[in-house]
Amino acid sequence: MENSGLLAVKSMVCAEYTVKKSQFFAYALPLYSLAEIPERLAYVRDLHKEARHHVYAWQYYDTVAKQQYSKFSDDGEPAQTAGAPLFHVLTSHGINNTLLVVSRIFGGILLGAGGLVRAYSQAGNAVLQLAETVQLVSWAEFEVIIAYAVYQQLLNYLQKQRAVIVQQDFSANVKLRFLLPFTEKEVLKSYLQELTAADFQLLYLGRKELYLENNK
Repeated sequence: MENSGLLAVKSMVCAEYTVKKSQFFAYALPLYSLAEIPERLAYVRDLHKEARHHVYAWQYYDTVAKQQYSKFSDDGEPAQTAGAPLFHVLTSHGINNTLLVVSRIFGGILLGAGGLVRAYSQAGNAVLQLAETVQLVSWAEFEVIIAYAVYQQLLNYLQKQRAVIVQQDFSANVKLRFLLPFTEKEVLKSYLQELTAADFQLLYLGRKELYLENNK
């Protein structure tokens, strides 16, 4: 299915990592829009007000604009020792539409540049290993009206194409509303023409992006 490689965390998770008395509280939070990022960052900062640094990394795919966005911040840590490693963790896991935040409570022992890179990387990996993921899938939504005589054949076809039936109405004819994997959109009309000898009504209702449970 289109966008089948786009994964996001299902819900907020937290992991704690400690090195040389410094505590790293790592959070992975799902993103449903760019506008909510400041609020989610503020939420984590409020959880650990004693932390000196709230390092973050995020990436987000806007399904409407078909545009990828991303950003990371060291939040006062030495450059390239915190935000960039955290962003690398996010991308190496193949996770999108997700915000990673690591709040660090200083333990009094300096870690050095290499130590910081390792610590933030390990904290990010730890929280993503705990996270459940969901899969973003593109669907085409249709409404079709057909005769009863071909209803079962169409239903069998849709099941093979992994369609999701949204609504069925049985009156003079059968009216079906369903979601079809977007990659199958173009072949549907040809199939209906052959199945019904062109005796059907088909309405394309638009494209939808939905998160599904990731069963991998």
